[in-house]
Amino acid sequence: MEPDMNRGVISAADGILGQLLESPTVKDNIRVLLNNLDPDSSPALVRTILWKDPEVILGLLGSLSGLANILIYALHEMSVQIPEKFSPGLLNAFIGSILKDIDSEKLNEAIGNMKPVIDGISPLVKEQWAIITNNKEGTQDGKDHV
Repeated sequence: MEPDMNRGVISAADGILGQLLESPTVKDNIRVLLNNLDPDSSPALVRTILWKDPEVILGLLGSLSGLANILIYALHEMSVQIPEKFSPGLLNAFIGSILKDIDSEKLNEAIGNMKPVIDGISPLVKEQWAIITNNKEGTQDGKDHV
């Protein structure tokens, strides 16, 4: 079989991850990694990404539309898969445990810090949102889902 040269990074990651997740060792390593996340180190990482080499952050920012579309497609697939696979009770318990561990004080500060940025771009966002929500052809039922 000849490889498909039109496959992108996400398609390749799906294939690789599918193979890796068959290994108990890989799953154990993922658990160890996720159990050792250190949110207090995030500010230093952000400063490194932003200021060590501005070309890198500008490249990342330039790919935001592609990254947003990845998240949109992933969210759409989750919206199909999750209701089929998980009961509301299980989801409520799981999400409740996640929400209680979120640093709400830091989240509130971050939202406040971003307010000037959000205010500055809000006219553009509102304009684009109006375009998106008026184009109902792409939705299943012609209704807004936000």
